[in-house]
Amino acid sequence: MIDACEKLGAMAPLSQRCRMSDYLLTELPYRPDSASLFESVVDLPWAMFLDSGRPRTEQGRYDILVAEPRVTLTTWGRETLIECDNRQSISERSPFALIQEYLGPKQPGPAHIPFCGGAVGYFGYDLLGTASRERPVACKYTANMPDMAIGIYDWAVVADHQARRCWLASNGHSVDVRQRWALLVERFSKPAATAMRIPYLSLGAVQSNMDWVRYASAFRKVKRYLLAGDCLSLIHI
Repeated sequence: MIDACEKLGAMAPLSQRCRMSDYLLTELPYRPDSASLFESVVDLPWAMFLDSGRPRTEQGRYDILVAEPRVTLTTWGRETLIECDNRQSISERSPFALIQEYLGPKQPGPAHIPFCGGAVGYFGYDLLGTASRERPVACKYTANMPDMAIGIYDWAVVADHQARRCWLASNGHSVDVRQRWALLVERFSKPAATAMRIPYLSLGAVQSNMDWVRYASAFRKVKRYLLAGDCLSLIHI
């Protein structure tokens, strides 16, 4: 295992420590399938796995694993729930502005690592209307999912399947991550035991959230958008 941690500057203020020389980088044992790495964090808060598809496909290159975000931003309609440092607050500011605020200034990292901390999550289809405050219709939330769910992460595991190498990387923003670095390295350096998990079960029949008349009307609207050139493609299920 190769340790490439840079100078920590632990006594400096946070604003002075978020420089290129402050990132943390430790090489981990490479595994062709990162699913075993994800097993090490799957039960941690907001664990996410950006999967290249390897080894079942040769198209992708990088796997990225994250967990335990420093900040979470969850948007429902015009309100975003902000959870940070065990405190909660509600904001009606643009979700994109909130992401930018909590990310802070962009800091350079190691050139060969595509991600060593930042925002990971998803944007729902209705988020743009929410962010612009021009949402035309109050949406009935399907599957009780928010319009946006974003975590701000201070570390990531990055597997480069082309180079056949793997790293634990951090942007160096978090003092807590620095203090736990050796434990994180240890967590990902040895295979995790596969946990016994409850298999996925369907609790009922699939139900549509609209009747045939509404579906046909929406489909005709999609066709008009396409024919008018207002959009390139649409997904309507």
